[in-house]
Amino acid sequence: MPPLKQHFGIPSTAPFVDVDTYDDTSLFVDPFRIARGARSDPYAAEAHALICDYSELLCRRLLGSVEDKACAQQMLDNLNEPSETHLGMSRTGYRGRGVGEYLATKIREALQDDLKALVAVGVFHWIGALPLFVRNFDSDRMSDVTTSIIRGVLIDFTEHMVDVYPEFRANGNQVRECKMTVWDRHQHQWIERTAVLPYVEGHPLLLIPEGWTGSHIQLHARRYHSVTVLGRVQEERLEQNPKARRIPKETLAKLPMYSEIYPTNLAVTLRAFREGINLLEALIQYVNDWMDEQERLAA
Repeated sequence: MPPLKQHFGIPSTAPFVDVDTYDDTSLFVDPFRIARGARSDPYAAEAHALICDYSELLCRRLLGSVEDKACAQQMLDNLNEPSETHLGMSRTGYRGRGVGEYLATKIREALQDDLKALVAVGVFHWIGALPLFVRNFDSDRMSDVTTSIIRGVLIDFTEHMVDVYPEFRANGNQVRECKMTVWDRHQHQWIERTAVLPYVEGHPLLLIPEGWTGSHIQLHARRYHSVTVLGRVQEERLEQNPKARRIPKETLAKLPMYSEIYPTNLAVTLRAFREGINLLEALIQYVNDWMDEQERLAA
């Protein structure tokens, strides 16, 4: 089947991602890109606010009372793989495996066990940082979780695009009502919402603003390990012995105590925080600067 814009007869300049209308498109919604967009785009600002509200409440509840933990589980149970976006990696059309119970359990156990110390001291309070510390929490999974949390904003954006582009209602194309579960940051809970969306092959479609997706997420474990974490290890060694030679990161990465990416990321992050250094903020600044430079060169 043709790409989305060709299918509806919409100009290629329309400000949303041109996905495949049948198969999943190998692009991923990136919470970091959304956070960057929040500086100038009201849709991105609201999406970022939703992610922050969800993340902070989930962390607080997972470390709270038995009742809080039950509420946290309900928050996780409503995450799913949104087939309405046609994004991600699916083997059979655009109806993929879904987040399901396995991933909800993985997030809960990570925040209550391995990441508990980071959560407790306030270093970890944004779900977009999960891929830095949790094995097999890759671009596809992060995209699924992010899309579930920001679904309400995607509904707002899609309904606006339907109003801007009459092609969605022309030439036999359908726009219909459907029910969707969205995160409400004012009520701090999942609610049911009625959406008016375009349909393709009998299924609702959510549009994704341009700039919110990429071929991979920007904050991933290997980048954090090779750039920020091993950079801190270099500084630690120099602090212990100022006259020592700076050991290259490539050499450090081969040493047994630093070669395992996820345990090293966790241990060095916590160690640095105890010294008053927030490595998560350092990574975010590094990637922001790098992307600013890329955009400057492309202009």
